Amino acid sequence: NGFATSLTRGQIIAFAADADIKQVEFDAPVYPHLDTSQQWFGTTKARGDFGVDGNADGSAGYSKNDIVVAVLDTGIDPNHLDLDGGKIIAWDDFTPANQPNPYDETGPCSGHGTHVSSIAAGEGQADANFKGVAPGAALIGLKVLRVQGNDCTGQTSWVNAAVQWLIDNKTTYGIEIGNMSLGVS
Repeated sequence: NGFATSLTRGQIIAFAADADIKQVEFDAPVYPHLDTSQQWFGTTKARGDFGVDGNADGSAGYSKNDIVVAVLDTGIDPNHLDLDGGKIIAWDDFTPANQPNPYDETGPCSGHGTHVSSIAAGEGQADANFKGVAPGAALIGLKVLRVQGNDCTGQTSWVNAAVQWLIDNKTTYGIEIGNMSLGVS
């Protein structure tokens, strides 16, 4: 049971001393900074302490024998410097466009699927500060969002079909992780 409010210094001190109050935090501005978030959320430590990098088979290429992440989103740009070189090992487009090859939306979608994919598995070639959590992981792009008018949107039926595809192809492609950075309003 939390809440946000503006308090004076004296009120903050009083709240902090109250036994019923578990925590008082400053409402600091937040920004998207993958370069520092990796250290704060344990990614850097996991790589160092446990060798987490997604390259499960030790080879230079990408395959179902690596950690495989299926991303249900706007698509994945296969030409992005951090996601090229065969990193996308499978693709399916569940939108009416039904394109056979990986791509990502622009405009209102702003390459969201490429962004999400690079957080998960970007190699850091464009900028080492923005290396993904598991740069050696392989990706599967399952396109469920597209530009429609001035919006970036999809349909529940497209998402359901993509989830079923993920389930049906889990063993074929060695899928271990599914990501959907989307929601409904």
